[in-house]
Amino acid sequence: MGERNRNPDPHPLVASLTRDNTVNETEDVISLVGFPAAREQAGPLRLFADEDLQRYMDIPDDGFVHAEPLPDDDRGRWRVYVTRTAMIETAFDEDAPGALNGILHGAGMSTWAFLPENRLVAADLLGLLPRAEAYRYEEEAGP
Repeated sequence: MGERNRNPDPHPLVASLTRDNTVNETEDVISLVGFPAAREQAGPLRLFADEDLQRYMDIPDDGFVHAEPLPDDDRGRWRVYVTRTAMIETAFDEDAPGALNGILHGAGMSTWAFLPENRLVAADLLGLLPRAEAYRYEEEAGP
């Protein structure tokens, strides 16, 4: 029988997401995929969903955990890990619908769809969730 490795080194990703002062308690995170912009040392991280830099999400500093380039991604995207708490907190305050209605003059449409409930819903709408990318690929490939 060969020699057994009963104490493997942690995977680099697991090591990056392990909470401070613990051995194996990891952060509760959600991963997003996109193009990160430059950021201030303690400011929000802007993550763009497309190469045209038209769709983005600002991730609060206290919700941003870790980022790494996606290996073998010909588009040059990064995987960004954000705390679940930051992703599910309410994205807009209760005055947002009224403010949006004041901007859209005569649009003749409901504005509720413009205000996602939280960052997780917004990330899905923007195509920042990894599974959204997989769905897009399946649609392009066809039957």
